[in-house]
Amino acid sequence: MKKSIVIIVGVIYIASIIFIGFFGMKMTAYNPTVYPTSIVCTNEEAVQKEGYKYIVAYYDPNKIDAENVYQILYKVNPDDCTNKKVIYVYDKSSSVASVDEFGRVWIKKSGFFDVTIQSESRSSIQEKIMFYFAMVKLVDIEN
Repeated sequence: MKKSIVIIVGVIYIASIIFIGFFGMKMTAYNPTVYPTSIVCTNEEAVQKEGYKYIVAYYDPNKIDAENVYQILYKVNPDDCTNKKVIYVYDKSSSVASVDEFGRVWIKKSGFFDVTIQSESRSSIQEKIMFYFAMVKLVDIEN
């Protein structure tokens, strides 16, 4: 009786090694997906009113294009969300301004311009910003 138990345990052991070697064992790590809950515009000039953030920026026609740029700053909450990428939704045919993928608003002329910062993973998470680009007053200094 003792020999048969040792032989059965040995056969089961060898069979389990062959079974796992043939079928394999896949180990996966648990990485939960954390979705964004909100996007907040963090520009100091931004004022919250009626579901929009309003920002007044200045446009100087005498400056080169690279100097008539406004940077949009934002924060995606929570801090540990899996995908913090955003897209900028705006009227691509606008003659007032355009936005690049880095959140820089390239001002072309004075006027109103709407931008929506939208989460890439959830389109319902967004922050709406309304810009007003005011013409800079040109003052002549007389001596």
